[in-house]
Amino acid sequence: MNKLTKLMLALMMLAIPVSFALATPTKAPQEANPFPLLRTAANTGYTGTLTAYTGSLNLTTANATYEDLIFPGRINIKANNITISNCLIELAPGPGGDGESYGLVNVDFLNGAGYYTGLVVKDCEFIGGKSSSILVSQGSFIRCNFHTTGADAIKAKGCSEGDRVLIKNCYIHDIGRLSYNTITNAHSDGTQIRRNGSATTGTGGDLHFIGCNFDLYPLLGNSLYVAPNACAIVQTAEADGIFGEVLFKDCYLGGGNFVMYFTDKGAGYGNVDDWNLIDNVWRANEWVSGPLTFDGPIGTITGNRRLDTGVPCDALLDGATNTW
Repeated sequence: MNKLTKLMLALMMLAIPVSFALATPTKAPQEANPFPLLRTAANTGYTGTLTAYTGSLNLTTANATYEDLIFPGRINIKANNITISNCLIELAPGPGGDGESYGLVNVDFLNGAGYYTGLVVKDCEFIGGKSSSILVSQGSFIRCNFHTTGADAIKAKGCSEGDRVLIKNCYIHDIGRLSYNTITNAHSDGTQIRRNGSATTGTGGDLHFIGCNFDLYPLLGNSLYVAPNACAIVQTAEADGIFGEVLFKDCYLGGGNFVMYFTDKGAGYGNVDDWNLIDNVWRANEWVSGPLTFDGPIGTITGNRRLDTGVPCDALLDGATNTW
């Protein structure tokens, strides 16, 4: 190879773009989902084939697991560390007696010796209940579908310090069905919380609602249902008042007179102090009177957004703004 040829090859090599010689292909980063996962009937509740349960509805065996079953009436939790997985809890329609009032009970005043700890209910569907799907002082409910109740979906009360009611990634809808409760002023709520903790100690357990879809607005004007009152009413109406943290995070909220209540009913038990609305998605204008009402100290309100635009709406959750 002569000198001229070598020089031409060297010049050609120098002309190669550095980016061509060194660059490696990279994928553009995926855009983060701006909203939490929307919970619906498609991703909550049971799957597959279930078997009819024929045993006692008083569950008294500690550490027991109940799976892939159809419960024909109210479940009474009577032992610690019970797990209920991939089940259907279905109550008969009609006003009925106390046995048809709730789908599952784990509270102090109906269980006699107090409530039981370690309860886990996951991937279950609750249908019916004259008063509510569940009445609980402790327990974790994960990916459950609550619907077709006569009044409320979830009643949580009486949780002591160190214990917690956790409602996570659940779907709450179609409450106040008249065929399950003929009371036309049933005041149906996605969740009703009227007492929690002890006025003597000033403490209570935490009530956490995370990643849930409260979808109540379509019921307005539906003659089959009582018009829903709220997604959540947290109201000091019973002794001893409300203590501990009440948290709604990553939830979809819409429907009711006010969507959320944090109020003192005037029974002498004080205000709701520790309430928090964090990173929720609000269905704009899906209410009668407003998105939020409260009469005590303002809670933590941060990261909330509108569903229709994705625009932050913390400033609109002031307890006074009606129309967005």
